[in-house]
Amino acid sequence: MSARRALGVDPDSLKVWGSFGVVVALLAFVYRDVAGIQRVVASDLPGAESFFFEPAGAAPGLIFAVATWLLWNRWRRLVAHFGHGAEPLWGALLLLPGAWLGIWGQQSDAPTLLVFSLVLVLLGAAWSTGGRGALRAIAKPALFLLFAIPIPTLVLNSFMYPLQVGTASVVGAMLNAVGLEAFAFGDRILYRGHIFQVVESCSGVRGTLTLIMAGVLYLEIFPHHRKQALLLLALTPVIGLVVNLVRVVTIVLNPLSHFGAVHTTQGMVMIAIGVFLIALCARLLGGERAGRRRVPRGARAPRATAAGAAVAVSMLCAVGVASLTYPDWSPQRAARPGIATIPYRLSGWKAVSLDLDQQFLGSVRFSKWIHRRYAHDGEEVDLLVGEDDRNHYGHGIYGIKTAVPGSGWEVRALPPTQIGSRTVERYLAQAPGATSRVVYRWYVGAEPAPRAVWRSLSGVDRVTDQAPDAMFVVRLSSEAFESDGPEALDNAAQRIERFLETFDTPIAEVLGPATRPAHTTGEGGSASG
Repeated sequence: MSARRALGVDPDSLKVWGSFGVVVALLAFVYRDVAGIQRVVASDLPGAESFFFEPAGAAPGLIFAVATWLLWNRWRRLVAHFGHGAEPLWGALLLLPGAWLGIWGQQSDAPTLLVFSLVLVLLGAAWSTGGRGALRAIAKPALFLLFAIPIPTLVLNSFMYPLQVGTASVVGAMLNAVGLEAFAFGDRILYRGHIFQVVESCSGVRGTLTLIMAGVLYLEIFPHHRKQALLLLALTPVIGLVVNLVRVVTIVLNPLSHFGAVHTTQGMVMIAIGVFLIALCARLLGGERAGRRRVPRGARAPRATAAGAAVAVSMLCAVGVASLTYPDWSPQRAARPGIATIPYRLSGWKAVSLDLDQQFLGSVRFSKWIHRRYAHDGEEVDLLVGEDDRNHYGHGIYGIKTAVPGSGWEVRALPPTQIGSRTVERYLAQAPGATSRVVYRWYVGAEPAPRAVWRSLSGVDRVTDQAPDAMFVVRLSSEAFESDGPEALDNAAQRIERFLETFDTPIAEVLGPATRPAHTTGEGGSASG
């Protein structure tokens, strides 16, 4: 014993450190499936571009590494608070829902729920065993884990295309303001005979999130008073959006930007500049303080601490048992005719297949799709049917992009129309150098936005015995010829409605409710008809 003390080793501290080591090992085992959160987002971007700029991604490996570093910086504070002011009852208010989310996440194979569960369990365990002091100590690393959760596709799609269009418009105005003639329309910028498309990775969403995380880390290294820290974090999104606008300007002006490596490098340089601006704003705001830490006072409370530790460990064990009990989830399919069975030829209408601009659609992802152009007696109508089988977290068919013919187009709403019992949205789509188009769009099996977000995040469709029925978006469009004069829009609408007189029944039969549940074990990919 005296030798241990001579070496500066306290037996009580050894017990505490040993207990924390066991807890960390248990957390790593129980939440091992959190690593699967990367598959929530199926990115089409290559390498570093996806890692740094995929708007729906979150680089979970980097997030967990930073959270671990934050936890390491607070480890001694947590150890010091262990046993002081333990509040097992208050901690249980976080541990119980955290364990329930963990069990549900294991059952539904939902890594996003496992992240929420891990955050609540960490906060609850600290509160149960070390009181409010330990809760404050662990709050930042625990809450930092929330950055690993991708933005739900439905939420992202609700603002992504307007943000892309707005970015292109502002960049065009910036270039014109300094005498560089540029023209912006939709998500495209025309400059010196070259067309630049503001894709989703150039929207600034991911870069802004990265800079917010950088701001959190800066405040960790250089602590500030609370008011200055909150003000700095509030300024960080503004810095992110400004830096992204400058990034897009440099892409337009750089003749080598069409090379992927150069494009990605420009983005990384802009992130570095954003970090520098955060540091500059922090210096201007002042308010730096020494990193004083509250030292717990009074004797430890073994009984309360033991009770809190028992609650925390039992909740972890429950989630651990669930991770071993529930079998690997496999996607389910509701039995229905495939959308490719919509006829190519019917009553004189004949179709040819069209490509689908996946880069333009970005975060709008289909499980399956068909895109065709039907012609009959000189009339042409384009048909797009996109399916979301609700078995993939990264898929989503909502958003204005499904009404836009492609990159470089803008749409404005027209009065909706009624076709049978169906209310159909109508739009006028316009693009420079192209004939305007009238667009009809409707959804089949769609839900209100809050419920759709809930179903996506909760994984509720993945734990039911019956396979979830699919949702569909249908888009029809036809050209509005200027030669038709004032009747151009009406003539285009009449062509679409004549097409529907023939195809409404076949489309409704294919997209109608499934007849019975069916189960499969293979993932379905995209298919064009």
